[in-house]
Amino acid sequence: SSSSSSKDYSSQRNGGSTLAAATWWQDQTRWTRPRKITLAGPSAGPFKDKAKMSVAYVLPRPSNPTDHFTLSVLSMLLVSGQNSPFYRQLFCSELHPSDFSADTGLSTQALSPSFAVGLQDISPDDVGKAEEMIQSIFESVERDGFEPEAIEAVLHQVELQFKHETHGTGMRWMQSIMGLWTHGENPIPFMHMGQTAAALRSLVEADPTVFQRQIRRLFLDNPHRLTTVMLPDEAFFSKMTAKEQELLKDRSQGLTSHDREELCKRAVYLEAKQQEVEDVSCLPTLSVADIEKDIRVYDVQKIKVMDVPGQLCVQPTHGVVYLKMEWDTSTLPADLHVYLPLFTRALTFLGAGNHPSFQLSQKLMLKTGGVNVTANALASPTEDNACRLSLGVSTYALERNVSEAAALLSDVLLSAHWDNTELIAQLVRFSASELASSVIEGGHAVAIRLAASQFSPSGRWRELYSGLHQVRFMADLAARAEWEAVGLKLKQIADHVLKPEHLRFAVNCSEDCVETAQAMVQSLVSPLPTSPASPRAASHIAPFIHQEPEGLLLPHASAVYVGTEASVNFVARVGRGVPFVHRDAAPLSLLAHMATTKFLHREIREKQGAYGGGANFAGNLVFYSYRDPKTEETVDVFRRCCEWMCEGNFSDQDVMEAKLLEFQGDDRPATPGMRGTVEFRSGITDEMRRTKREQLLGCSKDDIVAAARCHLRPDAKNAVVIVGSEQQAELFQHKDSWERQRV
Repeated sequence: SSSSSSKDYSSQRNGGSTLAAATWWQDQTRWTRPRKITLAGPSAGPFKDKAKMSVAYVLPRPSNPTDHFTLSVLSMLLVSGQNSPFYRQLFCSELHPSDFSADTGLSTQALSPSFAVGLQDISPDDVGKAEEMIQSIFESVERDGFEPEAIEAVLHQVELQFKHETHGTGMRWMQSIMGLWTHGENPIPFMHMGQTAAALRSLVEADPTVFQRQIRRLFLDNPHRLTTVMLPDEAFFSKMTAKEQELLKDRSQGLTSHDREELCKRAVYLEAKQQEVEDVSCLPTLSVADIEKDIRVYDVQKIKVMDVPGQLCVQPTHGVVYLKMEWDTSTLPADLHVYLPLFTRALTFLGAGNHPSFQLSQKLMLKTGGVNVTANALASPTEDNACRLSLGVSTYALERNVSEAAALLSDVLLSAHWDNTELIAQLVRFSASELASSVIEGGHAVAIRLAASQFSPSGRWRELYSGLHQVRFMADLAARAEWEAVGLKLKQIADHVLKPEHLRFAVNCSEDCVETAQAMVQSLVSPLPTSPASPRAASHIAPFIHQEPEGLLLPHASAVYVGTEASVNFVARVGRGVPFVHRDAAPLSLLAHMATTKFLHREIREKQGAYGGGANFAGNLVFYSYRDPKTEETVDVFRRCCEWMCEGNFSDQDVMEAKLLEFQGDDRPATPGMRGTVEFRSGITDEMRRTKREQLLGCSKDDIVAAARCHLRPDAKNAVVIVGSEQQAELFQHKDSWERQRV
């Protein structure tokens, strides 16, 4: 859109007034020279003595959709994927960063876009060297440009975005234009991505240097540059707490008696408002009568390819072929299971066949939508203490690229470069850093996994794969630096698991792609090595078995405090649950919704000031709080919530609202690539889903109270875990019922 059309649009939107443009949309004054700031940051985890740094630029505002799109593509070319110049040169250097900084990439939320590139967990002595390297990389890109295949790979990803449907597709498109929209641009031209991509492709064909010519204007000659350095400080959190206390003291001393009286009045008024029951009868709402009585069912054909069982679901996928493979890992030697999460990252990271890692990354971008690898521990929907262990490998590709995508995936499965110790070291450092950060940023998930590990095998396997046990294991692995030994373990996993007798698959594609999709599966299965000593009993349904992880150190007490360097807390309470088909599963699901909306949000978020809190039911009944200033108070809130449910202090209207929330999730439309895969992924059949739906629709207040009194009674077993600050840990130092741990 032109500048004049943008003004016309903003003028129409503001009733003809230009006041908004004059006040809200003024661009900041551009700097005439770069600036640099140095900050203190927390010192914790396996990289506690390391620094973080970032170099950020404010860029000129694009004048039209093509310029805006060109900027997005340029950002992807610079920092996305292992073949990008910044990744290749920074991560293959002696700097040894664990990851890019969190702000790396393009941001378009402000009036003028910005671009940043930075590194995490480097030596403080190397910060200056990192700055020089970033400048040098821009100069080399200006000089050498980008490979045509790299540009084509990015444009291919854009094309896939149009055809690959996900639940977040609409929101993703809205967010991509939100910065433009809120700053007065007409958003409609920016949504015509197909036309814009075609226009950019024509520009590139006419002038292959179109991207490298932007480098000097946007970066090398741009003085509006900010370098931010964060150096580790072991006393960071204590200093921050002291500063907050000093600020509070200063503000308190400045209050007059009248000010204090007013604050007390406001506090009393706020408490009264929090206790009020809001009248929501004036709001439009659905009712249970509006809910469909039956489940959505998709036609799924059971098929076999070279004796490997699978399924085919024909759907309108816009020419995209979706493949999901699941490999049974239940027979994997016990000592290798703890390496499985690292294996999921390494499989496509180290390079494969004739493709070095950077080339493989680019080829996968060029021919697929990526390869997703997961380590799964799934609870049985029908019985307690049974689970399914598997390795999931999934991808999708345009029909025209299916054969090449299959060839790349076959290389990955058969000949990954397990001897690439340099990249293994890089990956371990990255994983250790990310896991350590997850304890501070998402400690509620860590607390939930540790608490749930006390109840079921699936909970214990999840603790091994992604809980505190994995955090500690990866930190130890990074410290030991035995990269060849790690590579050998990963190769042993590949040799054991990636065989046809362990495989099931699911394919979703349109009618005209069926033969292509089946040929893809055959080309993947045919070269896989087999084990004659253990012939496969072919089955479309993967079994659930009773199996426990070895070497997992579980808490000795049902209440655990895990001390961290964070200044806030994460609290979780988990109770023993029931399988999907159990008659109490439906009322417990509704109970969790009501606990969240009618009790926990008010008590934890509004009264205590935590960022959030709630309850959910997915096999176990979980209560949690997120970034919580309290500890014991929150544990007591969970106890009072259980009493509230057992006493039935909720209404039939509350039950109806809980049902609407439950069906909002259950009835979310399945995307074409996921239709018909519920049983394949979870073992939950259509009949199980139909029965559960009937139970949910017929569930009454009395049913929920009965389930609460059975599973939430005072003597029912539960586990409580707090992931919190070391300062608060002192409160639990002498509590006999609590076990103290550190990350």
